[in-house]
Amino acid sequence: MMKILRKFRPDIIAGFGVYDAYASLIFGKPCIEFTDSEPPINSIYSIEVQMYKPFIDSIITPELFAYDFGKKHIRIRSYKELAYLHKRYFVPRNDILKMIGVNKGESYVILRFNALDAVHDAKIRGFSYEQKLLLVRELKKYTKVFVSCEGAVPKEFDKDLLRIPKNRIHDAIFFSSLLIADTQTMVTEAGILGTPAIRCNSFVGEKDMSNFRELEKRYGLIFNYGEPQRAIDKAIELIQISDLKARWQEKRERLLKEKIDIAAFMNWFIENFPNSHQIMISDPSFQFNYLVM
Repeated sequence: MMKILRKFRPDIIAGFGVYDAYASLIFGKPCIEFTDSEPPINSIYSIEVQMYKPFIDSIITPELFAYDFGKKHIRIRSYKELAYLHKRYFVPRNDILKMIGVNKGESYVILRFNALDAVHDAKIRGFSYEQKLLLVRELKKYTKVFVSCEGAVPKEFDKDLLRIPKNRIHDAIFFSSLLIADTQTMVTEAGILGTPAIRCNSFVGEKDMSNFRELEKRYGLIFNYGEPQRAIDKAIELIQISDLKARWQEKRERLLKEKIDIAAFMNWFIENFPNSHQIMISDPSFQFNYLVM
């Protein structure tokens, strides 16, 4: 990053983590950060946040973020995933169906299994090997199943792997009937795209991240479970509902009407910094100029 920044010579450094904050300190440039990760107090990730927070000028988070960063903190009514999956920017391409061997209107499910090896995933559990096998076997009774894995792929899943370019994953999610995952971001992406999603890992609980709680409780777009068997049972229940996708597209429309266009907002915020920070501190409702009706 240092080599790139020396050549690029930015006026502002913006990003999503520790590297940006320390680089901005060295270059003497303002730092704008966006985060939606709400780390448990005294976790490794929480300590990391506390280490780089002093070097950030503005911290932008979703509206319901659980922690308060004081005068540096800007809360917005949006999710980072809307920057690239809002209908203004994302247009699904149905040629993905031919690519994966599915007919138009045919049901299929995507299973996404995480390696859970990031810093913020320390001590986090998802589906066990046996539970993954059970999930695949049970869902195949009702629909086609495609598996997407991080890390090593068990040989039992080889014939079911979702073999597409990585940049086409959102097309595959959009047209799928259901997504089940023990990962995080892809569940949010599915909900925003109007695809029912089930999230199962040990993040789920009273201290779960606010965006997942909101997507479940306010919008009914996703389901969060800490117990894998409950997630498996819910998946089998959902896949048997004939008008499932139609229901979820209606829920998606409600979400899009209530969330601001974060891409347009961030563009304004960065181009007009630091005045934009002061505007948002004095009048948080300014962000609603970026609602898309």
